[in-house]
Amino acid sequence: METASNKIKYGLSNVTIFPITSTAETGTPTYSTTPIKIPGSVEMKMDANGEITEFKADNVTYYISASNNGYSGSLTNAKYPTEFKVQCLGQQEDTNGMLIESTTDKPSEFGMVYQFEGDQAATRIVLYRCLATKPGLNHKTKSDTIEPDTEELSINAMGRLDNGFVKATIEAGTANYDTALTTMPEPTFTSGL
Repeated sequence: METASNKIKYGLSNVTIFPITSTAETGTPTYSTTPIKIPGSVEMKMDANGEITEFKADNVTYYISASNNGYSGSLTNAKYPTEFKVQCLGQQEDTNGMLIESTTDKPSEFGMVYQFEGDQAATRIVLYRCLATKPGLNHKTKSDTIEPDTEELSINAMGRLDNGFVKATIEAGTANYDTALTTMPEPTFTSGL
């Protein structure tokens, strides 16, 4: 099915987290069937990680290779839900409802799907294996107008251990688009490729 091509993109929304509940010996992750919605998305900045390596021989560039080490950057939100902080950042909620951060917190890997708009159609991006660190503390006094504080966390998107998949792009109108926010999208390939 052919979809319309966007000339521009804008607007971040529908950030959805799929905690990785286990990883098989083959490296295949099992994603939670209960995704965590992250409302209040403000901004995502992800830089590509990788480098080009050149080998010189016979007075020329004889061989060149490029590595894909995923992405690293930040995700800024109005506020991250407790469920995300417990399942993905390793914090604990006590019986009185206090959220406890400790020096022994162990973040867990997760998959993530988010959406951006375009002049023709919305697009959803899948990051297959992510790890995040806790957001910083950012609070300021109230002035004449209320300006919401935000929480920014550092995030890395890496290749899956079983197949190296880092990212997928799903255009509106294609097969996985409608279910991408409820079930972690898995690619399907025609045999013989």
